[in-house]
Amino acid sequence: MDNLPAKPWGEQQITQGKTLVVTIGALKLHLFRRENDLLVVEKRVMPDSQETIKTAVNDDINATLWQSGFRRYAFNTPLDRMVVRPLPPARPVVVRPREPLHLAPAAKIDFYISFPLDYQLNAQRSDNGLIQLERGPSTILSDTWFGDSTQGHIAFSIKTRAQRDRSSYKERDWGRGVVRMTIHNEADTLLRCDKFSLRLAHCALYEGADDGHIWASSIQVTYRGADALSSLNYETKAPPYLEQPTLLTASEEPVSSGLLRRTFGRITGGGIAAI
Repeated sequence: MDNLPAKPWGEQQITQGKTLVVTIGALKLHLFRRENDLLVVEKRVMPDSQETIKTAVNDDINATLWQSGFRRYAFNTPLDRMVVRPLPPARPVVVRPREPLHLAPAAKIDFYISFPLDYQLNAQRSDNGLIQLERGPSTILSDTWFGDSTQGHIAFSIKTRAQRDRSSYKERDWGRGVVRMTIHNEADTLLRCDKFSLRLAHCALYEGADDGHIWASSIQVTYRGADALSSLNYETKAPPYLEQPTLLTASEEPVSSGLLRRTFGRITGGGIAAI
């Protein structure tokens, strides 16, 4: 019988001859220890096949599953522990508000954005250090170009919409994180937000004591006009609304506070978009 943990993140035990199934959203990582080797099979489930996600594989090493190909990692001694960490997507993500938004001068609002997580698979060493084996996405995202032909970057497109209400994230989903972005319009003109790109690698990931969600550290953007640089502040602590937060992953690309960047730029049709 497979060992199917309810929570994929953190330390996981590996037993000789047994398959550990790590379920992250629609992704299933099948981990099998064979003497000093670790075998990894990646399987993805379509969104309309939720029942399959909840069901463990009955065979310890199912022939059909493993004949589809696997990744092998070899060690000098048997491996008995793995550590699985959540990470933000490897590229910036592009998201749109639920409804078109024009932010009045001096107005300040919060957005909450859900995003799919990457995973990092690590082997636990005898000295409690970690050996990073691989990194991959829990959800396969589409590439998109953000910005114009001279000032832009390649990013991932996500289907979820930015929301104003944090309470809408009630259902536990280990395959996704949520980030709060605050926008303050200090310009003397309306700020039109059609879409924006978030560099989530600057954020740390936390888990709250009660809700079971993965929350990113908050982002604050101060807009001062189309011809001026905006001020970006990536928080270095857990969001204040989390009770007894636990740090899961530190930011991959730490930045100092007060970062200046051309955060909002003109796009086709005269709209304003964050970049």
